[in-house]
Amino acid sequence: MRQLRYLFVHSGWDNAAIQWHQDIVARHCQRGFKVEPFCNVPRMPAPHYTFQQLDELWRRRDPEVLQVYRQLVEIASSCDVLINFNGANIHPEWLQDIPTFNVYICWDDPESSTLLSEPVAKFFDVAFTGNAACVPLYQSWGVKRCDFLPLCCPDNERDTSMTAERILEGKRDVDLVFLGERESSWRQQKLDRLQAAFPQAIMQGRGWPAGFLPAEQKLPLYSRAKIGWNLHNSVGPVNLRTYALPANGVLEICDNKCRLGQLFELDKEVTGFDTIEECVELTCYYLAHEQERREIAARGFERVMRDYTEEKQWERLLTTIAPYLELKRKGKLDTPIYNSSSEQATQGKSLVASKVESAVKRAFHRVGFDIKRLKPSERQNEGQDTANSSKTICYEENPEAGPANWSEKVARVTKGESFEWPNMVALNWAVATLVGPARRIVELGGGTGCFAYEVSADPKRFILCSDFDKAAIRWARENRSRENIKYIDRSPTPDDGPFDLLVAIDVIEHLQDYRSFLETCVSLAPRAIITTPNKSRDQQSATASPPSYYQHVREWTAGEFYWVLKVYYQSVKVYAMPNIYIPKLKPIKITDTLTPLVAVCEQPYRWVGNIEREHS
Repeated sequence: MRQLRYLFVHSGWDNAAIQWHQDIVARHCQRGFKVEPFCNVPRMPAPHYTFQQLDELWRRRDPEVLQVYRQLVEIASSCDVLINFNGANIHPEWLQDIPTFNVYICWDDPESSTLLSEPVAKFFDVAFTGNAACVPLYQSWGVKRCDFLPLCCPDNERDTSMTAERILEGKRDVDLVFLGERESSWRQQKLDRLQAAFPQAIMQGRGWPAGFLPAEQKLPLYSRAKIGWNLHNSVGPVNLRTYALPANGVLEICDNKCRLGQLFELDKEVTGFDTIEECVELTCYYLAHEQERREIAARGFERVMRDYTEEKQWERLLTTIAPYLELKRKGKLDTPIYNSSSEQATQGKSLVASKVESAVKRAFHRVGFDIKRLKPSERQNEGQDTANSSKTICYEENPEAGPANWSEKVARVTKGESFEWPNMVALNWAVATLVGPARRIVELGGGTGCFAYEVSADPKRFILCSDFDKAAIRWARENRSRENIKYIDRSPTPDDGPFDLLVAIDVIEHLQDYRSFLETCVSLAPRAIITTPNKSRDQQSATASPPSYYQHVREWTAGEFYWVLKVYYQSVKVYAMPNIYIPKLKPIKITDTLTPLVAVCEQPYRWVGNIEREHS
């Protein structure tokens, strides 16, 4: 890989950004690699285009875009690998004229996915997302080869003289620091609460009264700081702070705790939170425990130096693409080719249509109505149901299929599909954000341990993961083991406890006797998180009888699911995922059509465990 020539294509919104990227290239060259930078914007410096803007300019053959295209093709003709860094302006149609192995990298998912990644990523030979939570999103777009590539801490974002000894013994006279924007409403509310709780904190960036901190003052400030907060606009971690804070000896307190725990050891190298209350509590604790704070910060520094430097990121990138590069040389790499007349035109149309449809649905939701699109056959029969309204239509159920977790995964891999369904991976990760203060967790139907492994990133938790599929449990023990996880292939009992929380992710719809299942849930823990698909997620599912997926005995609407659970729990709060491939949840009403349904159930009725089962 060291003998290859690399073309590093980047954006250049201002002169400082151009220099920042070119400095990265220069350091790679100093390490013995042949890397050439290419700023892919017309008349630089200038902001990069969104894909929609670039596509429009390319279609009408804008002279400046054509010039960039010709320059790129000419330079790429003498290179082996093209690296499109952070969604720079490369139209996928250009790739047909470029002989290189083409790599796509983006650090702005999911907020900018529709503008940068989604329209183009699948046309590159390999695609990377820098957001640890967004691999399922890339898979949902049909990206055949996608992976997570940590953003790392570039050499110019850290004090290169920093050592573990300085972190353990040196002077740190700034309690708290946050350098980042305060403009998005979601993040602004949380940051304002932190500022109110800790008025001594230094907080600067776009939207703060003090404005930007001059670039030359950033590293000196970090070298004095004890604790640095890190908050994202949605899911993560993904930003430079994730790596720059520990690289400069600052104890990082970061959101997206479980995903953070897949990058660092929580409470040993960094610490994480899911709620702002948890962040405040952690901040108070580590301000009062100086030695413990220093030791964690020192270990975080050592972890970055070991795994997340600029050099380590480059090595990880090349190691990942090496086998695919060889396949392409042999003509055995199947990469989709951009079709401007069909697929992308449809994408543009669907983007506008989806925005209009979403706006209309939101307006109707506010007044308690929902909209469903009727098929032509349904329109022809529209109005006939009124005449037959006295007839009762019974909802049919599928027979219970039994454990099939492992066999279905094997079948998918055989067909070239992903081992785990991307939407189920995102759901498991999303549920992990609701665990809260629970320390002892029992999971029913845990399969191959996706949730157990995610939530066990917090070492203060213990997880008992149960599934009747012995092959799935065996794989989980071999591939997703941690000291604080125990996998069993039998039903857990109260004797295995006590437990603070029970979790059952998309299990209840597979069971014939869901009543006994819910009684078991109540007997095992005082709090439960139970998920299931929303029967109203689309017209076909809403009217299917029985459910179209043979393993689902039955499905519920949000209202039906809520009232079933209310029989067993005094408090039931229902959430759903606005995008089934992004591990983010929002509270919903019982009339909502978002899916999957995620119910947080508390305060079980005392009589449930003793009820006589006459209903069965």
